[in-house]
Amino acid sequence: MDGTEPGTVPYVRDAAESALIMAASREQRAKNLRTGLILASVVLAFFFGVMIKVKLVGGI
Repeated sequence: MDGTEPGTVPYVRDAAESALIMAASREQRAKNLRTGLILASVVLAFFFGVMIKVKLVGGI
């Protein structure tokens, strides 16, 4: 046993900060959703592009 005592956790937020975090998180959630939808559309475009290429040209 090393005898150290547990101390306070520095990364726990104060209650006063939570209101600011909630306001920012709504905006951030909307931005994250938009970015996710854009990335998903890019992935789908590449996927269907490869599928069409395989059908037309044959093989990979």
